[in-house]
Amino acid sequence: YEVIPSLTLMLVILLLPSQGSISPLLIGTVLGIALQLLGLAHLLLRSRSLTRPVVRMSSKGWSNFRQAIGIMVFSQFVISFNEPISNVIAAQLGEGNISKLGYTTRILALFMGLGATSISRAILPVLSSSSSSAKQRIRLALQWALLLLGGGILCTALCWVLAPYIVRLLLERGAFTTEDTTSVVAAIRLGVYQFPFYFSGIVLVQLCASFKLYKAIFISSCIALFTKTLFSLILVKHLSYAGIVLATTPMYFATAAFFFYFVLTRSHLFHEAAQKS
Repeated sequence: YEVIPSLTLMLVILLLPSQGSISPLLIGTVLGIALQLLGLAHLLLRSRSLTRPVVRMSSKGWSNFRQAIGIMVFSQFVISFNEPISNVIAAQLGEGNISKLGYTTRILALFMGLGATSISRAILPVLSSSSSSAKQRIRLALQWALLLLGGGILCTALCWVLAPYIVRLLLERGAFTTEDTTSVVAAIRLGVYQFPFYFSGIVLVQLCASFKLYKAIFISSCIALFTKTLFSLILVKHLSYAGIVLATTPMYFATAAFFFYFVLTRSHLFHEAAQKS
């Protein structure tokens, strides 16, 4: 069901003549999401898991929601500043740098999004299992974090080799020239170094989320914003907009290192959270 929105969008674009209009994009996007919603609702109905909602404030879930929503919203608010700050820095470098930065980050996000979705959705139910002790869940998370650190290195090597072919396939047409391809490929090859730290960090974020240790996630967001901004300002002097892309590597290294440190030295917080739940 994850593929329904993309598949529907592709079919609508192929079947409807665009004539320079964005209508097929809008129709395909809305229709795809609607079909996905209906499909998921059908699955829940078959398993009798779709119940009629009752709006009231007496549910026990409200207390957990109140504990989490404030700090998680603020955490997301902090980390969301990364993109506008990067664009402001890129804008100071001259015309075309924001566009090239956008091309680079979109291609990197393609691989990072696939990894983040698959890893987080697969690991969170396991780490949230109440049948396992806190010690077992921590050990499992650390094992997977180290495994994905190695997997991220392999992904980095693969994407580094394939970068020229990916950019030519996706972008090299119209006003996007061979020179632009060379520039974006160089930036992507700097950006892929973030993969090992990004993938391993996802597991530890899910571990903290499963124990409701949201303050750690908020601290990591502050570390990420500070590190990305600092290294972007330093590296753009030598690498132009590619320095902003490279700055994501120390950002994810810093956050992954923080989570490893937090998990290894604050195990008592996980045990306390497990006892409360």
